Parts: sequence; structure tokens; C-alpha cells
Amino acid sequence: MFVKYNLTNTQNWRDRAKHLQAIRNEYEANCQIMTPYETQLASRYYAEQKQQHEDYIIAGSIAEWNIGVNDLKNALADVEKAKVNEINRWQSPRLRDEMQVFQMRIEQVADASRGDNAQARKQLESIYQEAKASGDTYKQRAVAETMKAALSKFRGDVMDPDFLAINRIGKQAEQDLIELRNSPELEQTRTKTAEAVKTINTLKNRLFEAADSLGYVNPNGTLRSTPFIKALERVQQTPDGEFEIS
Repeated sequence: MFVKYNLTNTQNWRDRAKHLQAIRNEYEANCQIMTPYETQLASRYYAEQKQQHEDYIIAGSIAEWNIGVNDLKNALADVEKAKVNEINRWQSPRLRDEMQVFQMRIEQVADASRGDNAQARKQLESIYQEAKASGDTYKQRAVAETMKAALSKFRGDVMDPDFLAINRIGKQAEQDLIELRNSPELEQTRTKTAEAVKTINTLKNRLFEAADSLGYVNPNGTLRSTPFIKALERVQQTPDGEFEIS
């Protein structure tokens, strides 16, 4: 009943896993109609094939996984380096001075408006557009940083269109700040990291396929093989989505 595949040492671990999985699938599809003798033969054949290929499948799948893990680890490290480089590209005294200027101007608007959001909106829009039009990235970052933080000084309700417009300035400041801080190096390293995450998810599925071919996946989807469990434990993800890699 069972097709006996002619696997040689030239086959990679995935071919061997597919071979074992095919045996398992065929058994599960026919076990209800098999005689006790056929069941015994099928079980013996699978056990023999598993014994022959198990070490190769475990070693190959975990080695492939570890390469992906190390690539992800390196990609994340490159992002952190890019963040440091992005911080260092700004001259702190100049940025601090620009932020103090805009903070003072925004506070003056808040004090002078005395709850008149229509007046405040016009002045805040003028300050913000002036900085954006300057072409000076220090002014642009300073106004975005201070505008985002200082808008809590203004009060209103959801029925006040001027108050809503002031809030939109704050949201625009947040978006502009993200774009200003997104250096080419950061964008490149984040793209590389996203690709590494995609790869690691693919490799995780392959690891489960390898374990399943060997009968090491429980009905609830968890693993019961120490090598596979330890391999997967190298990559942990926190509730906020950050990766921790050993």
C-alpha cells in the first residue's frame, strides 16, 4: 500500500520531511480500512524511515532556522545603530535653541488667546507654516517637537471647529516629526528588518513542518521535541511587538 520512496543522501532535509509526512498522511487516510497486519507494516515502515532521516531533518531545519535568526538579530542591531546615527546628526545646542524659541512663541499664543481658539488657530498655523516653508530642518523639527507637546495648553470641545483644527496641527506635527527623523539609513535598515521578520515567519512554519513530519507536534499545535522547542525559544516577542533574540 505504501509507496517506498528512493531517498538518498543527496536529498535535503525538506525532501526527507516531505517523504515522512507523505507516509503519515497516507496512513491517516487509510488507517480505518487497514487490517491489523497492514497497520503493523505501516507503523514499522514509518519507524524505519523516521530513524533513518530524523537526525538529518532536525539538524537541517534548525540550522536553516538559526541562519534566519542571526539575520534578524543583525538587522535589528543595524536599526539601533541607524537610530544612534540619526540622533547624532543633529547639533544639540542648535536644536535646543530653536525649540526654546518656538516654545516661547507657542506659550505667548496660549497666553494671548485667553480661550479664543479662532485667534490661536490662525497664529499656530502661521508659526507652523513659517517653519515648514523655511527649508531649515532644525526649525522644522523644533516646531514639530514643541507644537506636539504644547497643544495641551489649549482647551475646547469637539463642537469647536477651531479647537479641532488646533488638534489637527498637533497630529500633523507628529507625522512631520516621524518623516523628519526617518533618515535614509533608518528606512533602509527597517526595510531589511521587515524582510528578515518575513523570512523568520516562513522558517518557523518550516520548523513546525519538520517537527510534524517526525510526529512531534501535539494535537493542540504545540511541540514536544526539545531540539525544536529550544530553537524556537531563541526568538521571543514582547506584547508591544519588540523582538528579544538569544
